[in-house]
Amino acid sequence: MALFNLQGSTPVSMICNTTTAQYVLVMQDTTKGQVIVTTGITSLPLGVTMQSGSAGDTIPLQSEGVAKCTAKAAITLGDQVMPSATAGGKIETSAGATARTIGVALETAGADGDIIEVRLMLSGNGAANS
Repeated sequence: MALFNLQGSTPVSMICNTTTAQYVLVMQDTTKGQVIVTTGITSLPLGVTMQSGSAGDTIPLQSEGVAKCTAKAAITLGDQVMPSATAGGKIETSAGATARTIGVALETAGADGDIIEVRLMLSGNGAANS
């Protein structure tokens, strides 16, 4: 697994609103410049955390390229992935008809907590299978 593949982009730095794990999806909080983990299938992710942080910490987010993401359940190579319906910041494949696809799995995840590479496609965040 590669360290990070930013494909020429620069990570953006944001402030954690609460303790946040590494390799999870985050979205804009209600406070400017702060992020929280995604809360459901319709969340609009800003990116994936490249390191963990506590409330008030500034952390880098990856929004392009190939990122490491934490799986909620088994995922097959090539699957569209989306924010988990139940696990803050994790990804899964069968989150529901209104879920927003955030990328394509470049590896297989066997179980909850596995970290896999995902080709991010956050621009537009269209509905699943659109």
